[in-house]
Amino acid sequence: MYRIVSLLVTILRLYSWVMVVYCFMSWIPPLRDSRVGAIITDLCEPVLTPIRRKLSRWMSYSMFDFSPMVVFLLIQVLTTLLYWLI
Repeated sequence: MYRIVSLLVTILRLYSWVMVVYCFMSWIPPLRDSRVGAIITDLCEPVLTPIRRKLSRWMSYSMFDFSPMVVFLLIQVLTTLLYWLI
């Protein structure tokens, strides 16, 4: 059980780093057009899109995209819950 939880926590941490790279890529548009940028976008968009839809009800006039912050928060909650299971 410990190994499975440890693997899941590691995957969540790696995914959070992928999200950080995705956020930095939004500041430099040519990076999104690269091959690595396309892979990172393909990894992040399926998670961010539903959250953006939910947030659009409350943040429709905002200039900022808060969906990555929500994903980071969810990752932290999941990591804490997984550690609590051990």
